[in-house]
Amino acid sequence: MAYYVSQLRKNGSQQYMIDVPVEPNIITSPNTFGDTTEENRFIDFALKATSTEGFSPEKVYYLRFRVHKIPKYFYSGSRTPS
Repeated sequence: MAYYVSQLRKNGSQQYMIDVPVEPNIITSPNTFGDTTEENRFIDFALKATSTEGFSPEKVYYLRFRVHKIPKYFYSGSRTPS
């Protein structure tokens, strides 16, 4: 799966979007529902900047993405309800 992250620019004389190289990553975070054991931590998907400067808290980043429609019953392997 390809991820395309860029930075939007408001000034018309500058480039509209500047590519920010990223790679998929996984982070873990504590379970906020009380169970603090290691095996019950949340595993979340994240994007990691691969450039040396990384993501900056002083800059704003936007994601442009598409969501594809999954046909009904796609994951069940059947075309009719079971």
